Amino acid sequence: QCIVLPAQDTVIVFTSGLRLGEKRLHAALWAHLFPGLGRTAQAPDAAQAKLDALIDGLRLPELEGASESAAGAELAGRYRIEPNEDQIR
Repeated sequence: QCIVLPAQDTVIVFTSGLRLGEKRLHAALWAHLFPGLGRTAQAPDAAQAKLDALIDGLRLPELEGASESAAGAELAGRYRIEPNEDQIR
């Protein structure tokens, strides 16, 4: 499948097996990709600075507490799983 947008000088090609008229994917393309088409790119340094600022804001706080569980030694080891329909051994 492909979508041709001549006014935006764009071709979108799907190489996976999609059902014709996949509405969720088309909606996502129009909501997220289409608004950005035709915009001029930022200068590389400005774009990198913006990305760095975004990434710095995404950091998670460090976890508090013990790094190991008291039950770790008891739980470590090998286990035997009974035969099952998923063939997990």
